Amino acid sequence: MTQQPLSRRRALGTVAATSLAALFTAGAPRAAAAMSRPAPLAGGTYTIAKNPGQLLTAQGANEPLVILPPGAAPGAQEWEVVRLTHGNIALRNIRQNTYVGHQGTFRPHRFAVTTSTPYEWGLSPALRTSKGFLAFHLQAPDSELVLDRSPLAVYPPRVDLQLPRKGDMRQAWQFRAVTK
Repeated sequence: MTQQPLSRRRALGTVAATSLAALFTAGAPRAAAAMSRPAPLAGGTYTIAKNPGQLLTAQGANEPLVILPPGAAPGAQEWEVVRLTHGNIALRNIRQNTYVGHQGTFRPHRFAVTTSTPYEWGLSPALRTSKGFLAFHLQAPDSELVLDRSPLAVYPPRVDLQLPRKGDMRQAWQFRAVTK
């Protein structure tokens, strides 16, 4: 695969993000109130932390998402939040231009993977910390399942879909804006 200049990559990402909103709003009909609901997080570039010292990391195209310490995979830990018109988001990895997706249908313990196809995710606010970090549950649309650290005892830890555990803040993800 040839390397594209970063400015061209960003331009393509912007075009893809603009087209993304149209793609998702053309999908299944939603209630009028849901269509006007803004996403609870501003669009932009973020690192997404499971807890201090563990960041959501893309390994490569069509590979499972993992959780690694900051700096373990430079560039693979920065995510663009693409706001969609009905309040959901898509997460695009800046370095690889891939999206947070999942394997197959929405079922518990299906791995989250990177895909070339954008997937829609809901954000359920969980916490605002004293340092201003925002914590959210990443929820599969039209499902109660959320993204969480997989219970598999493997390294690096993987991410999968799980049933929500009411009040369990360990299922929340902290979004930290990347400043350049």
